[in-house]
Amino acid sequence: MRRFLLLPRKFAAVWLAMALLAAAAVVLAAPPAAHQPTHATLRAHLQDVDADIVAARAHNTALQAQVAQLEKRNAAQQQQLRQRDAEIAALQQKLRAAGVPAPALSAGG
Repeated sequence: MRRFLLLPRKFAAVWLAMALLAAAAVVLAAPPAAHQPTHATLRAHLQDVDADIVAARAHNTALQAQVAQLEKRNAAQQQQLRQRDAEIAALQQKLRAAGVPAPALSAGG
């Protein structure tokens, strides 16, 4: 140890730099504790994900109810259109029976 003290100052600076580099290498080699998730952090994240899934399922159920309602409305409108078409066909048949010429019965005429 006493011999180290007798070395010129430039060697002491080199030894100090090497010691600091070694310490920095040890610090950098170990994973930082702040970046590793804890059990509580993971559990909280899992609860957040579970809550998101529950909300998405509720939204999906609401959308499915809307789709069912729209399909029911669409079916009712199609039934109304079929009834209207049947009424138009019946009126056209009455007009033909009454002697109205066919060109007068067309939609564009």
